Amino acid sequence: MRDVVLMTCGTSLIKNAVRENGSSENIARWLKSKDIRDRSCGAEINGLACMMEELPGLVDPKEVVLYVSDTEEGSLVGKTLAVVIHEKFNIPRVRSICVEGLDPGNPAIFRRRGLKNFVMRLADDVKAKGRFRCIINATGGFKIEVGLAQELASAVGVPSYYKFEFSSEGMLFPPLPVGLDIGLWLRLNKEIECLGEDLLTERDLNHLVSSINDDHDKEGFLMLLEDVPFDGGSRLFGLSALGELFRLLAESAFWEKESSFVPLPVSSDCKAKDVQHCNSESNMLHFESKHGIGKKLLVFPFVAKVRTHYYKKGGWKMRRCHVKDRSEKELEVEWGNNMGLIKYILTVPTAKGEEQLQAASLVVGEKLKEW
Repeated sequence: MRDVVLMTCGTSLIKNAVRENGSSENIARWLKSKDIRDRSCGAEINGLACMMEELPGLVDPKEVVLYVSDTEEGSLVGKTLAVVIHEKFNIPRVRSICVEGLDPGNPAIFRRRGLKNFVMRLADDVKAKGRFRCIINATGGFKIEVGLAQELASAVGVPSYYKFEFSSEGMLFPPLPVGLDIGLWLRLNKEIECLGEDLLTERDLNHLVSSINDDHDKEGFLMLLEDVPFDGGSRLFGLSALGELFRLLAESAFWEKESSFVPLPVSSDCKAKDVQHCNSESNMLHFESKHGIGKKLLVFPFVAKVRTHYYKKGGWKMRRCHVKDRSEKELEVEWGNNMGLIKYILTVPTAKGEEQLQAASLVVGEKLKEW
């Protein structure tokens, strides 16, 4: 049974109240007086009512989460719906979330930050509540917002519902077996992470794209981007809302079944018993002996050998792993604290291609956070 409803919200409710009431004052009182099937109640109330009536064997809400725009109207809608839905539908918990940047009055911020923040908040809530408890009601809100919500629902295996404007009924979109290209995400992980929250100039973008060898991957990477115009005709580039959705979904899917992406374990006769050292420098040996990072790295089943190749006394906190040499199937680990910084080369002989090397790097990097 789906007991958490995640709902996109628009602001048509306010326009309806002004048209019938002359103002938006006492909007909650006005809304409480209406039948939940009355179209003037807005897409959110109508959509929730239809969904609960049409899907009694699937939906029994104990919690509703409302995603509202970053505007005064959005805030008013959120507060009003939270009160009315709680009373009208007898749902114990209803909360409103303002999506930062989702303001149509500022198109550049709406496109660059608002839609990405919406995708991240929705994905976080599905993860936190559990996808087997959630259903998305994508009836209200901006069209692009509705589309992104339905895309996310389908990709993560959550049903979504949409009520038609021209009918008193709606339609359930069951989760579909959508093919999410996790291999593409693995191959482009470094480039996608380079974007982060920062925008790139065209020159920096071209430099980043030049590191992608496969033309198909280049095309896929560019499809995840958007360009943002600035004064003077200059343009900056960053992940679009679709790109952020792809990143979140692929990352989540990877960590759900990481073991199927990493290289096979090495055979016992290929597994080194001890860490190899590039030299016998006493400070480096003492640092490794004290922290034992090299020995911990040898525990990974897909790692055959670990050798130190750099040490510097005095340093800063560092926990990082990346692909060092694809042809030699090597990873590099950098680990440091205020005592020093040490670097290791990990040999991963069973890795088949860049995807498995990158998967191994991600798994090692995640573990480093605990050390």
